[in-house]
Amino acid sequence: MALQPPPPQSYNTLEEAEEALRVHASAHGYGLTKSRSKKDKKSREVKKVWFRCCFGGTSESNARVRNTSTMKAGCKMNGTLTRQPPGLNGERAWLWATVEEAHNSHPPMLKATAAACNRKRSASTNRLIRMDAASGARPNETYMKLLEKGVTIIVQDIVNERARYRSELRGGLTPIVPPPGPLTPAGTGIDLFLINLAPFGPIAAPTPTPAAAFIQPPTGALRSVVGRLVQRTRTRGRKQHRVMQFSGRKALIRSLSLSLSLRQRQPGLAMRSSYEGAAAMKCIRMHDKMQRLYSLTYGYAYGTDARENRAPVEAQSHSGQLED
Repeated sequence: MALQPPPPQSYNTLEEAEEALRVHASAHGYGLTKSRSKKDKKSREVKKVWFRCCFGGTSESNARVRNTSTMKAGCKMNGTLTRQPPGLNGERAWLWATVEEAHNSHPPMLKATAAACNRKRSASTNRLIRMDAASGARPNETYMKLLEKGVTIIVQDIVNERARYRSELRGGLTPIVPPPGPLTPAGTGIDLFLINLAPFGPIAAPTPTPAAAFIQPPTGALRSVVGRLVQRTRTRGRKQHRVMQFSGRKALIRSLSLSLSLRQRQPGLAMRSSYEGAAAMKCIRMHDKMQRLYSLTYGYAYGTDARENRAPVEAQSHSGQLED
């Protein structure tokens, strides 16, 4: 497969030019990404855009940072899109010009989906993904639909868009958050609640604060107790540390525990919901690969038999039962 640069051609709009460049690059085994742009000083409109190969540039090495993979291989291929002067009808065309043609440091890509710049999703694609998520379709089913339409995408892109959709429905709340209030004394605990949206149905406007979500949850939401955060004191050598241990209920989550260091905190201070919520979420991901969390998301709680779906568990706090 030859790594041919896009031919010199004019386009009516910048969006049309970017789409044509993306299609040409993906068909010839590489990708084009924006490196920088320049705006007009008076109108503040983009008048020139620089593109380069997705393998261009170099990755800065830092021994203190985790060694991650990179596509950068120092490729010199690049070009520009320049807005032309207005024509007779006042329309401005965009002209592509190749500055450097040679791809000097990498072979052609085996799959066009290997480069993220070739998988840019349109608004209609994202809309289809969200509609399938609301109807209960699986990511693989959505993936097959998009393949039939000729969309360049991978399953992970669909999973990411569905996660973004769920985050918007929650109104910024984490999936698992503790109730509002100060930290309880040592030896006692506070319940963690899972705010469900059953699963993607219509809901009211997002609540402004996490505290309001426990008093008046969104319409159609379900609440289930999934575990407790208990403050304990641990001794390591001559030092004592206050930790928050997450213990899931055996009927819902088995053998889950997580310690959060509270060396810089004092008893009686309010805990941040995102702090414990993220920790509990991490603990659940490590157990059964989110299967139990998906069952809770759809409003079912596990009983003693994991194969039996029970009615949703009523939400209870450390001070009593919450009323809808």
